[in-house]
Amino acid sequence: QIAEALVRLGYGDDPRLANALSLIRDKQDKNGRWSLAYDYAGKTWVEFGKKNQPNKWVTLRAVRLLKECSL
Repeated sequence: QIAEALVRLGYGDDPRLANALSLIRDKQDKNGRWSLAYDYAGKTWVEFGKKNQPNKWVTLRAVRLLKECSL
């Protein structure tokens, strides 16, 4: 979420953000998807998916972020 905020504030090309963006890219699986890293069961009103499984919402956020950075 911090990387998303910084990119939207115009810091997407700041070299200090490069490590965070690299970490996000590295979490992409061989099919181009990202998995849910945390278990939110019972902590939210809606179900976000299962931990360590490909997740459409995580994938959407990652793709949007990388697209905004032109990566």
